Amino acid sequence: MVIKETRGTENQERLQQSQAEWDVYTGNIKPYVEAMLTERFSASLVREVPIVSSINILKKTTDSKATLYNDEPVRVFSDLTEDQKEKVTRIYNDMRIDFTMLEANRLFELQKKQTHVLIEPMNGKLRARPLKAHQLNVVNSQTNPEMGEVYIFSSYDKELNTNAEESQRQDGYNQAIADLDDYKKSENKFIVWSKNFHFVMDKHGNILSESVESPIAGVLPIVEISAMKDFNYWREITNDVADFCIFYNTSQSMLQQIVEMQGFAQAWLKAPDDLMPQYVDIGPNRVLRLIQPSGGGEVDFGFSNPSSDIGGAQAYMESLLAQFLSSQGLDSSSISGQASSQNYGTGIERLLAQIERFESSKESMALFREAEQDIWDIVKAWHNAGKITGLLNQKYITQDLPEKSEITITYLEPQNIMSDAEKLEIAERRMELGLWSRAKALSFLDDIPLHEAEKMILPEVIVPMVDDSDSEDME
Repeated sequence: MVIKETRGTENQERLQQSQAEWDVYTGNIKPYVEAMLTERFSASLVREVPIVSSINILKKTTDSKATLYNDEPVRVFSDLTEDQKEKVTRIYNDMRIDFTMLEANRLFELQKKQTHVLIEPMNGKLRARPLKAHQLNVVNSQTNPEMGEVYIFSSYDKELNTNAEESQRQDGYNQAIADLDDYKKSENKFIVWSKNFHFVMDKHGNILSESVESPIAGVLPIVEISAMKDFNYWREITNDVADFCIFYNTSQSMLQQIVEMQGFAQAWLKAPDDLMPQYVDIGPNRVLRLIQPSGGGEVDFGFSNPSSDIGGAQAYMESLLAQFLSSQGLDSSSISGQASSQNYGTGIERLLAQIERFESSKESMALFREAEQDIWDIVKAWHNAGKITGLLNQKYITQDLPEKSEITITYLEPQNIMSDAEKLEIAERRMELGLWSRAKALSFLDDIPLHEAEKMILPEVIVPMVDDSDSEDME
């Protein structure tokens, strides 16, 4: 029954939308631009339009917001011995946790602020895998529809996505070698996870696994990271960034059509039918022949020059882009049609730019801190079970990790990085006000201890050589 419902229209639309978001994010924008143009024009006309599909606003916007793991955070584990800390550090490093959480942070921003992370053993070590929304189906709780109880993994049939780009390299058959149809290997298999059960079943619901019990009974190895819901498991929010990315590329395609159609003069020849020459060659371009009524018609030749406002159209597109980026809380200069680079005049400007990105991730920081604790609980469960099941390599095994152990994670915050000119100006100003000595200024400029700066500033005291015979006279 559940497998049948996963193939229903409602769920397939959700899966297709998630696949479309991932397609656009990874640069496969062209088929979606063509689909939008086809809705407005005939297919024959769309084939003549130069398709612009390389301006990936969705990826730029998503990556600009997902900044929590751009720099490696600091994790501190409580109630662990030195040996346990060493083994846990090895587990986390081999699990590539920072890379995984960076991808999860991006998926969180990409897919309506909701994503999942799966922690499972593979080849003797733990693997952390971020999941896209079209890779899983969820049976939610009967008492709380916002919580998931059973997670079912299966590969999404990409052929169901009508906008997916057809490739001549893809024949729709999964070959023995690696090809674009590899996902079909698990197309008719469903992997089931709950707190107490874990098994594989076929498309008819027949269990294929020898055991159905979870090796970490009582712990679900899937972490959901989600913003506020509305009594549904899946956040039903329109992905306006993905929609705008497709719309913007479509508009740029239409603008490119205007440039090509009206960016050059059209040669024309006007004459009666009996005087119209059969062949007229003017360079590589065609001549538009305008036949006049016979008798009295004159032969005329000329060029028609268009007067379209291409500059105004381009200015409109840039204004539209700036308004959209502003609505997303991003600097309009992050994506620009002008050939310029982002420079910071002072360290304060750089700090403010960092703070703006930092504040944009404040909303998700608390959610990811909670997710890190959930991941730690799963890691503890897998480690402690691995001593019995042998699912983990012995190099990761130590004494049972205590259940009360917690993790504290600290994300990198913005720092004020001043230029040399700014530091020198501060030092000179404070010396003028009498607040700093020369030694204090040197300590600040060269970032050295004050006592070393004082040795460098104070002149050496020259003590004259004294003859012992004259010591009494000197006294």
